[in-house]
Amino acid sequence: MKKVLLTTTALVMTAGVAAADVSFSGSAKLKYGNWDGAAAESWSSTTDLGVSMSGEASGVAYTAGLTIDETDANDNDDSATADVNIAGALSLSASGLSLSYEDGGELDAGESDDETGDLKISYAGSGVTVDYVENVANGASKIDLGYTMGDITVGYSTNSTDKTTGGSQV
Repeated sequence: MKKVLLTTTALVMTAGVAAADVSFSGSAKLKYGNWDGAAAESWSSTTDLGVSMSGEASGVAYTAGLTIDETDANDNDDSATADVNIAGALSLSASGLSLSYEDGGELDAGESDDETGDLKISYAGSGVTVDYVENVANGASKIDLGYTMGDITVGYSTNSTDKTTGGSQV
């Protein structure tokens, strides 16, 4: 009886634990040649690893990802050492509110490529939309407000330029 009670208690305790769908991807390349115009032919290699997951817990949907990209020193690079780039992304959403963060961001924080954001907070509900995107590295930010009622939509948008170079508000 004691074992059955302990097993039942453990089963009930783990019933609310969220499980994420996790996937892995990767690639490895080995090259030989004179592809970058170097004086001599040489070997080079590159290795990539990606991990992503998604799930839901207590009404909050989430996604997360991590990419590790290693490039050999001889692979179109003048440096004598290998390069390792690590990038990550995370998003959470519930009840119309969402938060996204991407290291080295691809989130839109302006009109030019140098103003891509890495932090985004959004809300959508009852016809109202609000988006705030910020590029943490250079201080560029963008705010979009909108309201829809039937066939009528009204919006307002503002963004700022790179504050590190003395840019002014747009």
